Amino acid sequence: MANNDKGSTWWSEDTVAVVTGANKGIGLEMVRQFAQNGVTTILTARNEERGQSAVRLLKAEGLQNVDFHQLEVTDLKSVEDFAAWLKQRYGGLDILINNAGMHSLNYTDKKQGAKDVIDANYYGVKNVTKELLPVIRTGGRIVNVSSRLGQLQNLNSKELKETISSEEHLSENLIDSFVNEFLAAVNKGEISKQGWPTVDFAGNDPEATSDYCVSKIALNAYTKVLAFQLSGRLYINSFCPGYTQTDMTRGLGTKTVKEGADTGVWLALLPPSSHDLTSGKFFGERAQIPF
Repeated sequence: MANNDKGSTWWSEDTVAVVTGANKGIGLEMVRQFAQNGVTTILTARNEERGQSAVRLLKAEGLQNVDFHQLEVTDLKSVEDFAAWLKQRYGGLDILINNAGMHSLNYTDKKQGAKDVIDANYYGVKNVTKELLPVIRTGGRIVNVSSRLGQLQNLNSKELKETISSEEHLSENLIDSFVNEFLAAVNKGEISKQGWPTVDFAGNDPEATSDYCVSKIALNAYTKVLAFQLSGRLYINSFCPGYTQTDMTRGLGTKTVKEGADTGVWLALLPPSSHDLTSGKFFGERAQIPF
């Protein structure tokens, strides 16, 4: 369990955490660890039956401080309904974990797969974050679950790297244009030609994970933009769980879900006095790593 020093505990049972895409894997484990630390935690999932089943599992473990609400991050109506329910039931929240995401390795239609991945992993995070921002209490934490596949080093074009890494010009509109440019390259069959990521991951076609890489590069960049916009009010960071044994990795990996969830929970529960508490950064194994 990702526990912080009990002497510096800032949260209580009145602290509210939300974890998206949490009926299994890293998301479920993060809910478990928050609840074990005494945080009231809302588990969300797009499938209500699976989400309710996950909550029953946690309550059977003695974790009664877990609630559930259905949430599909790519459906604006679902996001709006969730935000209204959350405000009415809890008044607000303190911790938002944007964990919901997907890959397209099982898609036969590469174009549709790329669109769905960008919609879930980038736009989905934006949907949820923007809708919940008004009810996140001052000093709250937003943690985006990302990946080292979303590091700039995976871009094979100097121009693309310079575009998305510019501290001076980086903006939400620029990131939107970046992902749209990638989707256009997919439609033209020019992923490699234009210098988009081609990563040999777990023996897959190097272009098969391009959309996932781009979605996480965009997410890391959005984390930086949001941190700048909300400086002084909230702490926003992203982290890589590492190669974790989940359905997304087909059960492969070097980390258990408990180990994969650790850094995210640690980031969310850092005390205000911690020298590690920062914003707009990318983490792995409880340490800052390059974006």
